[in-house]
Amino acid sequence: MKHALATERLVLVIWIGGIWTIGFLVAPTLFAIIEDRTLAGTVAGRLFTTISYVGLLCGALLLTLVWQQRGPRVLRHWRSWVIVVMLALTAIGQFLVTPKMHSIRQLELGAKLVDPQLLEQFQLLHGISSGLFVVTSVLGLTLVITGVIGPDADSRR
Repeated sequence: MKHALATERLVLVIWIGGIWTIGFLVAPTLFAIIEDRTLAGTVAGRLFTTISYVGLLCGALLLTLVWQQRGPRVLRHWRSWVIVVMLALTAIGQFLVTPKMHSIRQLELGAKLVDPQLLEQFQLLHGISSGLFVVTSVLGLTLVITGVIGPDADSRR
């Protein structure tokens, strides 16, 4: 149990710490110091892609850890479902929303979006992506505060 708890904490630090660091520190800083918004967006997009893949891996690892500790009872714990929702939101963002944003950028050849329809589409997708990210961030913070598999997690239902 001690190793599982230590692994859980490490995985949560990597995933949730990465989400909060990139989303709420690094990305805003990029836009503050890089005058070329397209370049800042490209760099931020790459970072968000990286943390999405890290999140998918970490989420799968957390579910595996929970399954090892609880077996089929894992389905009765809300924390397991929080992880599943976070994975779903991350996958939707990475595999549905981001590719559409990227294709709009490609239509404008990576330059500033000038076509009003494309700009509107891009802004809508960016808003959806941001919303998915914020919800994932808050859910992740919930897991950091409550734990996932530790003895304290079971007693705080």
